[in-house]
Amino acid sequence: MRNELESVNADMLPPQVRRLVKVIGLPDTLTLLKQRGGTRLTLPVRPELAVELPKLIPADSVRKICNSELAGQRLDLPKSDKIMVQLRNQAILAEKGKSTKRETAQRYGLTTRMIKLIWNGESDDNPTPDMFS
Repeated sequence: MRNELESVNADMLPPQVRRLVKVIGLPDTLTLLKQRGGTRLTLPVRPELAVELPKLIPADSVRKICNSELAGQRLDLPKSDKIMVQLRNQAILAEKGKSTKRETAQRYGLTTRMIKLIWNGESDDNPTPDMFS
């Protein structure tokens, strides 16, 4: 999974996620979002005051947060969807030429139209493209 994360485009992530990635890196940010995404989290100002965070991410990342501009802030954590969609789309791109659009669509639970958009580089990582544009 860590190798796959290297190809995630951080510019396409929400601002609060980019801030976390800058401080603790993408793997620990993804771990945090998978476990607490969609909720509000108050970040500790000192590692010894952290109660919940050490249960979610490594102690080194907790220290990095406490030593950053994020310390003491309340963050509304988004779900991990943006990262997961990028990873899914990369996997779909890797299948281009190895399987049909229909097989790929069935495997990922998408439409053949969405597979075509991803394969042609026309997807903006939105799982539901605008049909009226």
